[in-house]
Amino acid sequence: FTSLKDFAVKDKALLDEFIMRNMALLAKLHDHNILHRGFTPANLLYQIRQTPDTDGNNLDLMWIDVASCRKSPRFVLKNSLLVDFEQFFRFFDFTDDELLKYLQHYCKNAKHQMKTPDELLAGLKIKLAKRDFVKRECTFAIRILNLLKTKSVNEVIEILKYE
Repeated sequence: FTSLKDFAVKDKALLDEFIMRNMALLAKLHDHNILHRGFTPANLLYQIRQTPDTDGNNLDLMWIDVASCRKSPRFVLKNSLLVDFEQFFRFFDFTDDELLKYLQHYCKNAKHQMKTPDELLAGLKIKLAKRDFVKRECTFAIRILNLLKTKSVNEVIEILKYE
C-alpha cells in the first residue's frame, strides 16, 4: 500500500475512484457520528489491483492513523464536519465543479444528510480560502524576517514598496 503523499496518481480515473470511494467511507463514518479529524491523503493508503474486484474497483483502500477519530453528538458533528473535508481537499487543486461532484457523492452515500452539497461546497471554499490567506501571510512574514537579517527596516520597506 502507498499514500498519495508518496506517489501521485497520474491516472485521472484512479484518482477519481480514490476520492469517490473515500468520500463514501467518510459518509459512513459521519453517519455513526464520528469525526475523523485527520482525514488527509497521507492517512489514506491505496494499492492498485491487478484486476478489478467484483464491484469494478481498481483500488484497495486502507485507512491509517484513525486515533484522532472522535464520536460526537450529531449537532456537534454537523458544525464540525467541514474539518474533515478541509483536511482532505487542501492537498488538491480541484475546480468548484469537481469539488461539488465529490461532495454530491458524499451526500448520496450519507444516510443522515446534515448539509447539502452546495452548503458543504460554500463552507469548504471559505475554509480553504482562510487557510490560503494564512499561508500567504506567514510566507510574507517569513520573507520580511529574512530580509531584516541583512537589511535595515527602512531598506526592507523600500524593497516591499515595489513588490
